[in-house]
Amino acid sequence: MKSAWLALPLVLGMSALSTAQQKVTGPQARYWVSAETQTGFSGMDRGNMMAAMMGGSSARKSLLLELTSVRDANPAQASHAIPAPMSMGPALELFGERQAAAVERERDIPEMESRPRGRMLFFWGCGESAGAGQPVIIDIAQMASGTLPANMRSAVVRDAPLRLLNSRGTGYANWPNQRDGKAVPGNASLVGAHNVRGNFSPDIRFNVDNQNDFMDALTLSRAKTGSGALKLSWNAAGTATGYFATGFGAREGGPSGDDMVMWNSSAVRMLGGETLMRFLPPAEVARLIRERVVMDPKTTECVVPREVLAAAGGDLVMNSLNAFGP
Repeated sequence: MKSAWLALPLVLGMSALSTAQQKVTGPQARYWVSAETQTGFSGMDRGNMMAAMMGGSSARKSLLLELTSVRDANPAQASHAIPAPMSMGPALELFGERQAAAVERERDIPEMESRPRGRMLFFWGCGESAGAGQPVIIDIAQMASGTLPANMRSAVVRDAPLRLLNSRGTGYANWPNQRDGKAVPGNASLVGAHNVRGNFSPDIRFNVDNQNDFMDALTLSRAKTGSGALKLSWNAAGTATGYFATGFGAREGGPSGDDMVMWNSSAVRMLGGETLMRFLPPAEVARLIRERVVMDPKTTECVVPREVLAAAGGDLVMNSLNAFGP
């Protein structure tokens, strides 16, 4: 799976004028527009998956619109008038309806007949050989019981965008929704004028330029090296602010049962990477590049160490590459 993410956060403030000064009352609404260009296997039907395996193109675009406001409505509704290059009609209809809370019934949870067996092996970094201290090995049975090794470390992501207002009972509507979930055409473009009008929020008008349009599709190539490592290479996405890659593999019948192998492209020990497979603000990406967690936007290749492939029985089941956007 290869993804290219960009997002357009819009925060609106309402103000009240007085003879003494202008008093700002704070944000009244937040509108979050997430646009993704994705290629690979994730979310494919059988036909597209077979085409990708045969080397065919499977680039897809997707859009997520989320509107919150200090005002409330049930149902909350808004109409987002879109420019003609979107090729999706005159507008996208946002919708959000709160349902009564369901009463949770007690359920009997059957005890596991046997404890899970096996290991999770974590690797990180680009290069023909894995660095010192690799892999970090976690016993799956111990992990299931809540015991983790002391050297577990994940990336600390700061300044992650606040998509929703932090207050209960605020109005919320999104697209796609149960009323409208049509696909975004492959030739869709966000460039142009946008206008959002809702029954629970102020009117929102904004323009999108070429810099903030859908990102270029990524093409990820894999090739074994003479040492048994795996070279990943990709095209440069024009507006990318950085890249992050992950890999997953498995081997049956390891020393302690089945082995799960996880790898990521961070140059420093960083276990996991889910938070780095979505949009992050450019300033945060720049910080992570300085800390050698994220690859800089000029990077177009990364070698998965041979020890990773050996632990996974010769190859990885999946590779993912994320290009962060503006």
